Amino acid sequence: DHRDLHSFPTRRSSDLSNPPDAVTYTALIEACIKAQALPKAFELMQQMQVEKHAPSSPLYTSLLEATIKAEDIDAIFKVLGMMRSANVRPSNTSATFTAIVVQCGRANNVDRAFETMWYMKLVNVRPTASTYSALGDLHQQCDWLLSNYEARVEARNGEIDGLKKAKAVLSGADYALVQKASHTHLRAISRV
Repeated sequence: DHRDLHSFPTRRSSDLSNPPDAVTYTALIEACIKAQALPKAFELMQQMQVEKHAPSSPLYTSLLEATIKAEDIDAIFKVLGMMRSANVRPSNTSATFTAIVVQCGRANNVDRAFETMWYMKLVNVRPTASTYSALGDLHQQCDWLLSNYEARVEARNGEIDGLKKAKAVLSGADYALVQKASHTHLRAISRV
């Protein structure tokens, strides 16, 4: 039952008569990953390192893939940072990095997408056509945002104006006066 993993006690090995070894930590972390208990997996990973057990590349990769599946950009880059510090590179690198770029695109996080590309270059992983396609999709999203900026600003200003009117009415203002003031303001703007 995955609820048991959330309540698994986290203790230092000095507090235990039989401290966990690297194999036990790995099994516990893998179980947390399988149960989608990522905060507990991170906690155990940290404890494993404090206890001077080095997580394996496949374990890091499992945790990385779980964070990608969970669509948690911050957790993805936390794992990448841990891997970079441990000088470990993910297994199945091209597919993994492409999945990260895709998640960056879904989160509209261009900086993280390019950080991923930089890291790929650092660990000598060649981007695939899928990686470039994911970057192209992100580029199109940015282009759409930029090309529709004026319309979005205008729509936002209209929403703000509507909220101000609603606030005025709720504060006791006469709706007819609020509407008249709004039309007078719009006529003044259109003359400028």
